Amino acid sequence: MKKTLLSLMCTLGLLCGCGDAAESAAAASATAADKQTVYRVAAEIDLPFTVQGPNGTIDGFDYELLKAIGAQHGFDVQFEAHSRSGMFEALAGKQADIVASGIYLNDERKIRFEATEPYMESGTVFLVREGTGINGLGGMAGKRIAVKGQTVAEGLVKTVLGEDNYSVHPTLWLAFKDLMTGRADAVLGDEASLRHYAQEYPEEKLVLLDNLNRPREHYVFLVQKGNKPLLDKLNKGLAQARADGTYQRLHSKWFEGKPGHTH
Repeated sequence: MKKTLLSLMCTLGLLCGCGDAAESAAAASATAADKQTVYRVAAEIDLPFTVQGPNGTIDGFDYELLKAIGAQHGFDVQFEAHSRSGMFEALAGKQADIVASGIYLNDERKIRFEATEPYMESGTVFLVREGTGINGLGGMAGKRIAVKGQTVAEGLVKTVLGEDNYSVHPTLWLAFKDLMTGRADAVLGDEASLRHYAQEYPEEKLVLLDNLNRPREHYVFLVQKGNKPLLDKLNKGLAQARADGTYQRLHSKWFEGKPGHTH
């Protein structure tokens, strides 16, 4: 009888041990899930790519697109607001993992960072009011032009137009406000953003002038030089988002409201 009891106790002990092991494995699995990789995204607040609400919450096309890619590939993103130059410095200094917010790919960025496949095409255009008589570059002489600083538009207004009657703003939204309040006759800037503004204010009868005869630009996400694993995740995620309809759904939400006029 003693041997039988001893054998039974050993068996129960083994079973309890197995139960403890199973519970430990489950706990370890839950802990691993809790430690999901979170990538820091340095972004400029720039409608409609990155939008900040009154309570500080972030939204926008780039935000939702990266969130969707993260859900597909097992990571999350945390957006941090930066100035235009600050977001690139954050990435270079390894204080961020990704730069987003309607970023054009240029030669300098190709050297400093890794770039994803392009996820959207855009260009630099004028936004004016209907009925002003402005119909292209030839009508800009003597007009007040508002631009966002540190952009292609600022360089163009200096070199191509040769104008000195322009105002430079930290954001395109503030440049747009100059047009809305009559302090500027035209805004020169990114087509995707200006089209969004024109759609948001249809009663203002705003017109895009896309006649600068410049090459089209491409938007990309940037990561640190050599970070191929993250670059591959983003590229695969972009391809999947296009294939499953996520990309088109978000593009329609943020860029295809009431149609804006383009001349």
